[in-house]
Amino acid sequence: MANLSSRTLSTSYSSSITVNQQLAALNGLYAQAYNTAATAAALSQDSALSASYGVPTQSSDHDVVSILYNDTSYHPDDASSSVFHFAVQQLALKQINNGASLNAAAATAIDVGTNAFTLTVGGTGYSLEITIDAGDSNEVALNKLAQAINAAGSGVTATLVYGDEGTVYLNLAGPYGAAHAFSLADVTGNAVSATGADTKTQSAQDADFLVNGLPYTQENNTVSLLAGHLQVNLQGTGRATVTLGSETMVDMVKSLLNGMNSFTAYLGSTSDLNSGLSQAWSSLVNTYSHILTKYGLQSVSGGQLGLDTLVLTDALKSHGATVREAFYGSGGLAPAVQAFMQEILTSPGAALLSSPPTSSYAATYLNSRASAPWYRLASSSFLQVV
Repeated sequence: MANLSSRTLSTSYSSSITVNQQLAALNGLYAQAYNTAATAAALSQDSALSASYGVPTQSSDHDVVSILYNDTSYHPDDASSSVFHFAVQQLALKQINNGASLNAAAATAIDVGTNAFTLTVGGTGYSLEITIDAGDSNEVALNKLAQAINAAGSGVTATLVYGDEGTVYLNLAGPYGAAHAFSLADVTGNAVSATGADTKTQSAQDADFLVNGLPYTQENNTVSLLAGHLQVNLQGTGRATVTLGSETMVDMVKSLLNGMNSFTAYLGSTSDLNSGLSQAWSSLVNTYSHILTKYGLQSVSGGQLGLDTLVLTDALKSHGATVREAFYGSGGLAPAVQAFMQEILTSPGAALLSSPPTSSYAATYLNSRASAPWYRLASSSFLQVV
């Protein structure tokens, strides 16, 4: 009789190539399912696995500080802090100018002929000019103004913004930080005054914040810690604590996709398993790869999945709660994968084979739920049939 406390489970069967192949296929399947379920459970923040897989580097308040990047291969020495207390007093901002709202189709009020003006950014002046032709509309004239500003290479970008009832205005935005404040002034003509291009609606400013009680001022909202191995983004004023853990969510998603890809490859490598497994698994993969495309998930050849980490990182910055729900909330990818694997781990071995087990190697056993002793999500091992 089998000893369920041992690492190896023996059954009585007459040795044959078919028998050995089926048992090898089952053992490989259960091993793959166990490992994939474990990575899914880690992303799902399953408490039963939290001790084994650690917690991600995380912020106590994502509206104040969010995680951009964590190098999980970097292990801080004892002198480095693993907890960072932030007090954000103000965020870095870029200057924004919104010009006057004009009738896009109406004849422009900018003087016909050459209009010269200056753009000054952080003390550096740029001499620009545009030529307005008779009959130019406001839309055409503003396009000329925007093109001249964008071509200057000053860091200030100009775009046309269209409003209701055929209106348009010029939007100007500079780089983040007080040092990049800018201004415009007419030299000849009235291109600036006629369009309101120098109307400031938001002033440039630096970020002011404390980390573990020490004050910092910088021109952007990306904070580099631990010599660049940990990077966070200031999201709003207030207090938050960043705790260094073993993995970020991006790392956990990558680990889950690696496990899923390994499982896909394994199903494709053996003909001894029930074809329904591959069909059901492909359906799950295809469904979620379609749903999560906007968050960086990519379908590649052979049913494999890739991840655009920059897309996922940006999505986490702008829609963190929605992204986290899509990956590990109710109905998300990680719970679906975990449920799929747990179904395998608790199924009779015979149900997972492409052909019925022969009586010579304990068909009765493999047709019972007792043939799935690999379901040990709280441990680091699983039993193996030989």
